[in-house]
Amino acid sequence: MTSSSSSDSKMNRVIVTTTSILPLHHHSQDGTVAPSAVSPSRMRNSNHSLQFGNAASHQEWKPPSSMGSSSEEKEDASVVSRGKSGNSNKNVHDDYDNFPLVQLMMTSEARRTKALTTEGAKQMEYPKSNVGWMKSLFVLEGRALDRIIVPWTIVTLNAVVWAIVYDAMGFLDPPEGGYDVVSASCQATLRKNYIEGILELVLTTTMAFLLVFRLNRSATRFWMARGCWGIIVVRVRSMVGSILLHGSHDPHHRDQTIKWIAAFSIASMNHTRGLFGENGGIDPNTVAGVLTPEDLEDLNSSEHPPLYAADMIRFHLAGLFGPADFLTEGNPKSIGSSPHDTTARTIALSDFRTQQLLSLEQQLNVMIDEEGALERIKGTPLPLVYVTHLRTWLMLFLLTLPYFWEASLGYALIPVEFLAAFALLGLEGAAAEVEAPFSKDRTNHLDMDSFCLAIYSNILQQAKEDARRRIQTKQIKKA
Repeated sequence: MTSSSSSDSKMNRVIVTTTSILPLHHHSQDGTVAPSAVSPSRMRNSNHSLQFGNAASHQEWKPPSSMGSSSEEKEDASVVSRGKSGNSNKNVHDDYDNFPLVQLMMTSEARRTKALTTEGAKQMEYPKSNVGWMKSLFVLEGRALDRIIVPWTIVTLNAVVWAIVYDAMGFLDPPEGGYDVVSASCQATLRKNYIEGILELVLTTTMAFLLVFRLNRSATRFWMARGCWGIIVVRVRSMVGSILLHGSHDPHHRDQTIKWIAAFSIASMNHTRGLFGENGGIDPNTVAGVLTPEDLEDLNSSEHPPLYAADMIRFHLAGLFGPADFLTEGNPKSIGSSPHDTTARTIALSDFRTQQLLSLEQQLNVMIDEEGALERIKGTPLPLVYVTHLRTWLMLFLLTLPYFWEASLGYALIPVEFLAAFALLGLEGAAAEVEAPFSKDRTNHLDMDSFCLAIYSNILQQAKEDARRRIQTKQIKKA
């Protein structure tokens, strides 16, 4: 459609220059899509324009032939083209020839699954708390004994030493004249029992409150972290579904947005585990078929990888639903029957895409908020005053128990002290174990690899179903 001409006879006519626009779910006839976007870290040294809707933004874009130089990546790339080389056996991926995102994710699915299951084997393979009494009773690593082994050993050795000394000094032997001589001073005995009772009451009451508070706060932090991941998973599903439905007019930005949404979850997992910087980075196999080696390098080298991934999502969302994107040129068919109709449809489409952009921005902000909550949980342990006060009273109570119980228990004090220390120190160890549950080497920590696998599975399922619906719709129209 050409631009409308101005009118000399009517002063209030608006002169509008319009171009033909694409329908919301338009697929270009020649199958071309926008070129690859340049990552922000390399934009300073390039001449790429960030304008949406210019002629350069509609040149032909081709997906990378391979995602890396490893033999596994080359094998994945060959799977897609195997059915096109004259092989009589039709490859299942041929059903998605016009959907490169689906093809890449399907061919690399086994590698991603293997990498994530290997990385998260500690949490995935260890028994869960709901497996039943017998399996949960006879576990060792899940008790986190390494967190209490030092104070437990000190308390037990103290009981052993005091039992030996008490016996060597003859306190266990009956005095001359029998035990009736010991009770000669009833007042001194009552005073001693009173002091011991008050001291034990103060110690046990103080420890009870401190232990309950400590364990409750740690459990709350654990479930807060789990809730954050649950919200991230839900938001990913919602964003991907909206992008697939309303973003078919620009396959490149649509696919890149979805890829970086998946990368956001991987980056968040590794960031909370502290695996960036000197500690390495993201395993390339966990993002196979999602990020190119260049994208992965930029992500690993960024100061805050989850924020970098969020910025890339925002960048491609702007390209997908940006304010100038609806002024796409080259559509041979007119949408409206007159310039006024075309202008009205253009404005309506612009408003719709702006609403979609705002909605997706809000959901992305929620994902960033939840990732920030994970950082707060990891970087803000309980105040030292609570922990040091609890541990001081706990050690004082356990170290003084032998002096209260030795006279009545004898050498039986040693196993009693051993079990009492295990019970009380175990509560403190459990609280310390789940206070920041982000390590991949702790069986009680969050199974974040399974969360990322679920996100990958959801994205692939949504992309495949969207591709099938569009293929069926195209076939129906041809018929």
